[in-house]
Amino acid sequence: MSTRRPHKKSRIGCVQCKQRHIKCDENKPRCQNCTNVQKICSFTSLAPHRPISGSAVHPRESPGSIFAHLAPSLEFSVKDLFLLHHFTTTTGVTLSSIRVVQRLWQTSVVQLSFAHDFLLHGILAISALHQASTGSESRAEFLLTASRHQSIALGRYQHAIQHYTPGKSDALFALSILLFFYVLATIQDESDRQPATPRVWDFQWIRIGRGIEVVLRANWTRISNGQLGVLLRLDEPGDPPAPPDFHDLAVLQRELLPALQDDEIAPEESQVYAEALQILNTYYRKLGMGLASRRRGIAVSKGQSVGAVIFRWLFDVPEVFIGLLEQGRPGALIIFAHYQPLLDRLGKFWWSQKSGSVTFYRIKASLDARYHRWLKFPQEYFAQA
Repeated sequence: MSTRRPHKKSRIGCVQCKQRHIKCDENKPRCQNCTNVQKICSFTSLAPHRPISGSAVHPRESPGSIFAHLAPSLEFSVKDLFLLHHFTTTTGVTLSSIRVVQRLWQTSVVQLSFAHDFLLHGILAISALHQASTGSESRAEFLLTASRHQSIALGRYQHAIQHYTPGKSDALFALSILLFFYVLATIQDESDRQPATPRVWDFQWIRIGRGIEVVLRANWTRISNGQLGVLLRLDEPGDPPAPPDFHDLAVLQRELLPALQDDEIAPEESQVYAEALQILNTYYRKLGMGLASRRRGIAVSKGQSVGAVIFRWLFDVPEVFIGLLEQGRPGALIIFAHYQPLLDRLGKFWWSQKSGSVTFYRIKASLDARYHRWLKFPQEYFAQA
């Protein structure tokens, strides 16, 4: 019986020789065996790669670590999954004209909502409202669904604030913005009913908008350094030269405030109106507001946020002014009527498309005819439509 002659095993031979179980001479770029049979010769190992001890690569997060943060719930349906998909593919893009912000809504905010169900309900609410705005045959059903999710989101938002922990700051900030968009959008949704007077509900979006700053003020460092910090780093448009048709509210201030004295308003109330008008005039100048501005549009550079300017006035006016507005005080309503052309500059967004004009005409309907002469600029502005 013959004995097999021992041979030295090739550890780094070519792939083809290993497959044929023959010894490779390890000659590169082509070994002799492959040359003899005219085969392609490859020295890429088929053996699985073994990581060096202590340097194994692990996924950033294991499935367990991801799902451990999800809010367990059985309250979401297949319809809700459809709305979530609609938000990530469509609605999220409509919340801003800045690409980096659009991606933030489509990805980071959605991922954040998996750990905070109040935010998830807010996402589903705005998605359903967006679906209703597209003229869908299921409009009534989408409006009902939107209202249900909005109600849940608002209730849990208030609960989350009352039981605040630092880990909720980003989610609360994101939801406060979505609540703001939602309530602003419902103003135009009710435009066909045209109530005789503005109601407190019409001003709820202002309260929610001012609530955004409250959340920010309490969590500025954490939010600005987090994944939503990009929303706080958007540049506002600069201060361009005022156009020839610039409407200077200083004229209104000089004429309106003395006229309101006939209503025997207190000096403190008059001072509040003067401050609100002065701040509003700053933003009129920044955006070049005039009768032609509706047609001219606003020239902004990439990354600049017009909304940051338009909504800034709501945060800057004194708190007492908002109270006077909710009371239906003529001076406050006249000034707020002059804010509506600014709001109209966001008209390309579905959630603000008619809000400015609807609110203006409601204000006009609620004011005594003797105050209408102070509405000349917004009246002429919206008459151009």
